[in-house]
Amino acid sequence: MVSERDAAAARAGTLAKQLLEGYFTEDEFKDSLAPFYGGKRPGDRTLRRWHQRRIGPPRIRIGRVVMYKAELVRDWLDRHLKGAEPRAPRGRRGRRAA
Repeated sequence: MVSERDAAAARAGTLAKQLLEGYFTEDEFKDSLAPFYGGKRPGDRTLRRWHQRRIGPPRIRIGRVVMYKAELVRDWLDRHLKGAEPRAPRGRRGRRAA
């Protein structure tokens, strides 16, 4: 039998999923940028610097979690990565890997 507390928790979880539909986490954002960074994800400092300089996509913070709205990230990518091609991974000294 399902307790009242468990039912309330399930409803809250469903509501949270509905509210955050169309948003993704900072890690998911980094994963989407990896092809443009030679297969590596951009670092935390890079995203913080973009936010401080206001050159990155808009973001929100819920507690300690940074979230990005997918639609706004797509618009940002269209503006900033126009004509950009994914980079080949680089070697230790910055040369293109063969």
